[in-house]
Amino acid sequence: MNLTGYKYIDSRNGYEIYRKIVNGKGRWAAKRSDGYVFRITYHQALGYDPIDNIEALRMELGKALGIKRY
Repeated sequence: MNLTGYKYIDSRNGYEIYRKIVNGKGRWAAKRSDGYVFRITYHQALGYDPIDNIEALRMELGKALGIKRY
């Protein structure tokens, strides 16, 4: 994925977050430390949903086991 037209927004959990406005709506992308770039959702960009699938799995397992995240 090409980041042309995207603006750097933030960095968290090993990812750089970018945004591009198209027709008044935001498109979001994440860039890993190894240079791989991929699209993410608005909620992932804001940190509401994890970007990494491993993190999502960990959270789901924690919920199933009744482990609270602090």
